[in-house]
Amino acid sequence: MPALKAAIEDLKAGRLQAGWEKLENHGVIKEIIDSNALRERAVEQHLKALRAGKTSLMICPRHEQARKVAAVVRERLKAEGAIGAEDYAVVVLRHMDLGPESCRDLLHYAPGRVVGFHTRTAGGFRPGEKWTVRQTNCETVTLERNGQARQFKPSAKGKWDVLVSSTMDVSVGDQIRVTAGFREGKNVFKNNDVARVREVSDSELVLHDGRRMRRDGARIDQGICITSHASQCRTVDQVVVLPDGADAKTWYVSLSRARGAMHVYTRDKAELRQSVMQPGERKSVWEFIQALRKSTVQSRDRIMPDLWATRQAEIVHEMGMER
Repeated sequence: MPALKAAIEDLKAGRLQAGWEKLENHGVIKEIIDSNALRERAVEQHLKALRAGKTSLMICPRHEQARKVAAVVRERLKAEGAIGAEDYAVVVLRHMDLGPESCRDLLHYAPGRVVGFHTRTAGGFRPGEKWTVRQTNCETVTLERNGQARQFKPSAKGKWDVLVSSTMDVSVGDQIRVTAGFREGKNVFKNNDVARVREVSDSELVLHDGRRMRRDGARIDQGICITSHASQCRTVDQVVVLPDGADAKTWYVSLSRARGAMHVYTRDKAELRQSVMQPGERKSVWEFIQALRKSTVQSRDRIMPDLWATRQAEIVHEMGMER
């Protein structure tokens, strides 16, 4: 539709107000105050397109929201017999979206988290290895793998991810998404691959194309409702967006995935309008620390409680934005 294409062009060019007004005038943005009713309405719009043979993508700005939406979709699909009724628990590793500076912060290395290395790193760590955090000291982190313990300095040169272990329910027929590229034997999994589960064994997930991955420690998430970050490079007939909490960047990315229809569901139009007018670049806690260092020297006792609270809030936000 030309008018909706024009709205996307406005958003791309930074004409945020003009883009919003075009979307609003064409009834794209719907306000539903009740969260449960909002999710049900969005899910029905998504399933309606799929039943009609169209491609549809459900998008939320954060994973926590996306998983709630996916849970509603899964229940509907179970009731219709489209996926298996039985749930299988799968242990997954979820990526904390830390910047290069935040990765140096010992606060992120809580016991039980996993460090996945991409490059050779001082301490004897090799690319592809995953080590579990056992203890954090003043400058080092004690990591363990296969009964062996080593000391790791987050200040070292190299690239790695900090991962959080979690449990996800999977049924036969479920759609899953690979959250990081990896290889298991001859099976290669690319980042953002979306596939359906054909079979679940005691130790493996078998996908519709025959590839197999282990159930314990898989780098996957549900693939029903995804974030705007994960939606990049995808194009579909319709997008169903639940953007509460989005900024201008995620707003544009989410809507621009559609070839045709766009459906936006929000609890508060006025609040959404305000949030999507904000740029997408947020300051990290490390930028905050650097600003403190450059400012007039203050009492350490007065700074530290506020700094600690800020760092904790940053970590909570990062957990919501994980890939």
